[in-house]
Amino acid sequence: MNPNLLIHIIGVVAILAGILQLFVFHHQWQKLKVTMNEHTTGWMPLSLWTSVWFGIVFIVVGIGFLFFGV
Repeated sequence: MNPNLLIHIIGVVAILAGILQLFVFHHQWQKLKVTMNEHTTGWMPLSLWTSVWFGIVFIVVGIGFLFFGV
């Protein structure tokens, strides 16, 4: 298998994983906004924002693989 093709496939998969992560964050955030009350732990929003950062990192790494062959 061509190494360049493998790098491009990894880049596309990483970008798709990042987009999926951001989609899951949006869905969970909409659900949490409705059900959040004084008994909701403070760690829940923190975990959601951590998932946003993972999504952004996946997208940046995917772009790096796709366009720069990192």
